[in-house]
Amino acid sequence: MYFLDANVLIHYANDERRRDKIDRHIAKVGAENVKVSSITLYELHTKLIKAKVGKPNVDRLAGIVKDFGVKNFNSAAALSAAKVRVQLENAGKPIGEPDQLLAGHAKAEKAVVVTNNTRHLGLVHGLKIEDWTA
Repeated sequence: MYFLDANVLIHYANDERRRDKIDRHIAKVGAENVKVSSITLYELHTKLIKAKVGKPNVDRLAGIVKDFGVKNFNSAAALSAAKVRVQLENAGKPIGEPDQLLAGHAKAEKAVVVTNNTRHLGLVHGLKIEDWTA
């Protein structure tokens, strides 16, 4: 399974060149294997509310998320995310809470996070990440 990060979904919605690259990767792995974590959905809502974007942009992103489907954060993901947070804090390399939660969710689901935020998510031990926008 692959989880699309918020930055990748925003590129998918707004950047035709990157959307084409992402679509090629989706074709390789199978669209049924690509999901959006409910944590990413939370992050997207937060960004959209802060940016005060218009309804057409909100609707476009909502349609994209619906096409991929949402995988809900559960108790196994909560435990995994707590372990990620403690690991990073103990290493003196904390990252933002949404990234911690997404990393924990992905690890619990044995999913690969598709992101171009490799600097932060790359700090999480054992997390598989890929950048489909490069």
